[in-house]
Amino acid sequence: MTKIKRAIVFVPGFERREQLAVRDHLVSSIVHYTDGYKTSVSDGVTENGANRVTVEVQDRQSDYAATLDVYEAYWGDLVPDWSQESPWQRFKRGLLLIWYWAGGGLVKSIGRGEMPTRTVVAMIIAALMLLLWYTSVISVLIQAIGSTESGVPTVLQDVLNDYAWTRAILDWAGSFSDLPLILFLIGLIGLGKLEGMANISSFVKAYLRDDPTSDDDVGLRAKARLRVLNMLDHVNGEGQNYDEVHVVAHSLGGAIAVDALAEYGSTLPKTVLHTWGSAMGLLVQQEALVELEIAKLYDAQTPLNTWVDVVFAKDVMASPRPVPRKYDGPKRTKALYDAKFPDTIVPPMPKRSAFAYQQMHMAYFRCEKAMMMLVEPLEQLPHLTSPDPNH
Repeated sequence: MTKIKRAIVFVPGFERREQLAVRDHLVSSIVHYTDGYKTSVSDGVTENGANRVTVEVQDRQSDYAATLDVYEAYWGDLVPDWSQESPWQRFKRGLLLIWYWAGGGLVKSIGRGEMPTRTVVAMIIAALMLLLWYTSVISVLIQAIGSTESGVPTVLQDVLNDYAWTRAILDWAGSFSDLPLILFLIGLIGLGKLEGMANISSFVKAYLRDDPTSDDDVGLRAKARLRVLNMLDHVNGEGQNYDEVHVVAHSLGGAIAVDALAEYGSTLPKTVLHTWGSAMGLLVQQEALVELEIAKLYDAQTPLNTWVDVVFAKDVMASPRPVPRKYDGPKRTKALYDAKFPDTIVPPMPKRSAFAYQQMHMAYFRCEKAMMMLVEPLEQLPHLTSPDPNH
């Protein structure tokens, strides 16, 4: 019987969930969405601080079998808790957020036609809705200041009413109180839709800029990357003897996984990267650093075995993995690297409403094609085909 030993290091996406919760979700998906394989799951075992669950798989049609040790490179505790923010703090954060995304390379990329149409449309709609929401928030604040029941000193209220421009602002704020659209948007915030969009965008901004999110002054990107590097060191450590290492990254976890693998080196030939619903195509437009990290996997002396990118056609939070452009010093050129990895896989998925974007983005855990590639023999995974065997 042919049996291989494979480590699966899972890098979750943006979500404040308990440690190992998403890893267990992945294990359940492997068991339920790998048609043609018999599976059995062991209890979790902790070794040197790393918890693993073992999945034994056996092909029902051949003697192929595999032992899958599934780990999680957890970083969900790095996601800030914005729930205690005041309306003013949310408004300020929202304005800075819109300025960051609108003022970066993303706008230029739209003009060049480099972004998927679905993503462009979704971002425009989200930006307009966020602007309306932030406008409603500031109008509520202004109305509260002008209210006799707000606790604001009467003298200050008199001053506000003494000047034409301050009265105009108060009148403008009051005009929003009767608009059904604003009430509708505030209701959406209660359901977490718009606020969820803002929080994801804020976190991505902090990650791309490597902003510190605590008092220790270490950047968010550096902390998240170290979590993945530590787990890779564990599975490649002495005595593990894995034939293969598969790094599976969902959503923003794809960028974190690339950051770690770009620095990893000699074990890359036995390493496979799986990205599900990654927004790499979007992120490289906003920050050149992301494209430079991808380029390291193209320039690596010891190359990554393969990179399997999976993106649903209707997932507005994802974009296909781009081929990086070359740089002349700090300046980006129009020249692309030669293709090194197979094309993005686009499995079919049912159409969903605009507000079901989060359900679509999590549906990779129900994608049989993605799960099958975690249990199949390495030679069955997509690799770049080229007439040149040395390519």
